[in-house]
Amino acid sequence: MNCPLCGKTINNIITKEIRQGKGIVYFCNDCKLGILDNAYPKEFYIEDYRNEYGPMHRGTNPKEEFIVMSKLQEDRVKLVKQYIDKNKRLLDVGCSAGQFISNISPYVKLADGLEINEKFALYASKMTNGLVYNSFDDLPKPGLYDCIVSFQTLEHVDNLFEFMNNIKEILHSEGNVIIEVPNLNDALLSLYDLPEYDKTFYHKAHKWYFSDKSLMNLMDKCGFVGKIKYNQDFGMFNHLYWNILGHGQNNFKLGYHKLDDMKWKKLHISNEIKMLFKDVEERYIDILKNRKMTSNITFIGELK
Repeated sequence: MNCPLCGKTINNIITKEIRQGKGIVYFCNDCKLGILDNAYPKEFYIEDYRNEYGPMHRGTNPKEEFIVMSKLQEDRVKLVKQYIDKNKRLLDVGCSAGQFISNISPYVKLADGLEINEKFALYASKMTNGLVYNSFDDLPKPGLYDCIVSFQTLEHVDNLFEFMNNIKEILHSEGNVIIEVPNLNDALLSLYDLPEYDKTFYHKAHKWYFSDKSLMNLMDKCGFVGKIKYNQDFGMFNHLYWNILGHGQNNFKLGYHKLDDMKWKKLHISNEIKMLFKDVEERYIDILKNRKMTSNITFIGELK
């Protein structure tokens, strides 16, 4: 096994056990990149991926995916709004059921999507002011998009450089690229002793496991310059759940539950406690960000 970033032979192994059973994840010590041997091929994502993976920890459909995941786009929209305006054209690569482009559409001239699954692409096309394509080959002329985003997609692709070069080709010369991936330094993986989480984190749908160093290294080699932002999706409640019970919640809705998302009888007392919980949650997330242990990392950059 050779590292695609530095070319060196990799002998280090992170794990030999993944979510589906046996599987080897190699690790490049120089680049801090994890690589799964024998990941799913590209063809798997055309249809089979959605039959196996979804926000409820089972197969899903476009409507369910859209409803569940639309509620979780607030932080992404807040971030991307800094790099767009009503005159900009945006493309979401790996747009799923359109949950992000539907939320960002009011703030741009055009919000297009790219989704390999035809059923999801058709659903997403009804949720935006733009078009949704099935492949890079279908996209319009080079340099069209002022902002290209891709959330939780890069870790799935077969060829990192081909993927980023395709993005580079269709990005405007003064445009921005925003790429979010799972963080190999996730607190549940690197801070807490949770063997079951280790098995859950590594799975056949993710070929690549990025640290901030490896993500920056890839972007540099592909002709981009920028910075890394550390962002957390699952809250402190999820981390407590894992530590107390040794496993996660059975769906994304519960996983995103916040400490202050409680049901109350005595409302005149609840606000005081809610403020306490909110403060603890925010302080916890700040610590994770400062320690670079968030669940996700995001590259924000532009062409060199």
